[in-house]
Amino acid sequence: MTLASSSGRLWINLRSARFGQVGVLFERLKDHEEITYGTNAGVKVDLDEVEYSVRNVWCGCSAFTLAKGPHAAAKANKGLWRSTRNLTLVRWDEEADCDLGNLVLLRYDEAEEHVEGGQQSTRSKHPEAAAFIDQRLDVLKAFLHCGTTH
Repeated sequence: MTLASSSGRLWINLRSARFGQVGVLFERLKDHEEITYGTNAGVKVDLDEVEYSVRNVWCGCSAFTLAKGPHAAAKANKGLWRSTRNLTLVRWDEEADCDLGNLVLLRYDEAEEHVEGGQQSTRSKHPEAAAFIDQRLDVLKAFLHCGTTH
């Protein structure tokens, strides 16, 4: 959405642009689920949760890159919403639900390798990154379940 000021200059609504990128990642997730599992009915996240995952959990970069430390992440992530075009969300554990506590942001090549080989293959090929992803998702799950009764 574009807005015009009284001087006639055009302004871009940054909220709409930001949600546009999140929307693309959300659509990629639904498309991936449809291709991989035959339906996207199992997607148990909404647009806001996708934004939370991308922005707050994975800091707008591949989990593998983030696992290498803040300097690697900063180098790869020159602008949060400029750099998402080569990223996609996939299930970390292919047997678990497609929900906020099981989504990992990866580059396309990493996601393809992860989906084809499965979580155990990813763990054996990338043990440090897998441990980082597990830790990050465990913290997120603890946060999500904080205050709930079982």
